[in-house]
Formats: sequence, C-alpha cells, structure tokens
Amino acid sequence: MVAILTAVIHVLLTFVATALAAIAQQRLPGRRRWRLHDPSHAVICISTSASIDTGEYMRHTSGVGQAIALGMVAASLHKAYPGRSPQHVHLSEEPLADRLESDLILLGGPKNNKVTRMMLAALQTRLPVSVLDRTFVWSTGATELRYLGQSRKQSVYTDYGLVIHVRNPKKPATTLVMLIGCHTYGVVAAARYFLEEYSPPLTKRKSSFVAIVEAEVNDGHVGVPRLLHKVEIRD
Repeated sequence: MVAILTAVIHVLLTFVATALAAIAQQRLPGRRRWRLHDPSHAVICISTSASIDTGEYMRHTSGVGQAIALGMVAASLHKAYPGRSPQHVHLSEEPLADRLESDLILLGGPKNNKVTRMMLAALQTRLPVSVLDRTFVWSTGATELRYLGQSRKQSVYTDYGLVIHVRNPKKPATTLVMLIGCHTYGVVAAARYFLEEYSPPLTKRKSSFVAIVEAEVNDGHVGVPRLLHKVEIRD
C-alpha cells in the first residue's frame, strides 16, 4: 500500500513539475523580451496613416504593416502575460495624457505617429540612429549610413525596420518599445526581428538596445529580417 501511494505521489509531482516547466518555457522568454513593468496597463499606440471625414465624424486609419505587426505583438503579449496583456490600443491621433507614463509599445514612424516623434526627440542624444522622413540614418563616429526602402513599379521590394527597446523617458520604471519602418512593411520586419529573431538576455536587468534590420518584400509578404546593426544603450 505504501509503495502504491509513493508511486501515485511521484506521478503527481512529475506531472506538476512538467506542467510548471512548460508554463515557464512559454512565458519566461516572452517576459524577458518585453520587460514590462505593468502589462495590464501597457499602451499600444499605432500610427495614423490617414483620416477620413465620414460627414458625421473623422475616422482614423493605419497602414497594413502596422495592422500585421499589431496582431503579432498582441499574440506575443498574450503568451507572455496571460490574463494581464494590454487592453489599451490607440491610434496616434488619440490623446494619451498620463498613459504616456505607462509601458508603451509604439508601431510606426515619426511621420505618422506623433508619440513616436515625441519619444525619438526625447531620446535623440542617446541613440545612434535618427529618422528623417522615411530614411534611417545610423551614425558611427564620423560615418553615416542611410537606409531607405526600395521600390519598383509602385511596389516595395526591400524595406528596413528599426527596433528601439529602452526605459520610458517619461517614467523610467516603465518600458518603451518602438517598432518603426521606412515604409509600412518595415514595421513588420521590426516586429519579426524583435519577436522571432532577437534573443533576450537571461538576466533580470532590463536590456536597452537599438537595432536596424533589412527584409525582402514579395507580394506584401515580409521575409525573415537580416540584422544590420545592433547596439546596447546605457540607461
């Protein structure tokens, strides 16, 4: 009887340990990637590509790349923080007020996302990259490298993505993640790199970094991004 009870307890403990290991394996890499202070109050802000006057109200819209990246980001956050993933998704024309001090995830560049523009301005002295219209300018000493998405016959075939993961300058206890593209497909390239290719450190400290990636675009599909530059940023 004792042997049977011991065997049952062993099976139960093995089951619990296996279940906990599976949960940890699913959640911990995502949490190390995002490093959010309070995921349930995090804010996702996507660029406003156009505003349409319906006659009754102004309807704001965003680009296809931002929509695809939003789906990827939402799935990753739900996996990392089940039951606590962000519920606040805004277009950049909507006022954020004190939510600027929350964990922020910004999709889209400064041309169409005023919050991205604000944060880039606040971080400009700390970043090795600047965004001029649709061009990324990477500065290394006296050298400047410029990246602009390539197109032919009104179709983008190469685009560049910019990933910025730092402490939120409005409230350093929270996190700021910016996924920016030269064109709309570059936002997807940035999201694919951050969510699929980037390996977060195993330490508990926040890892602040900036990266530029390049990706081919075929009939609207953004291929696996290639890392061009990546540097850590001191907080």
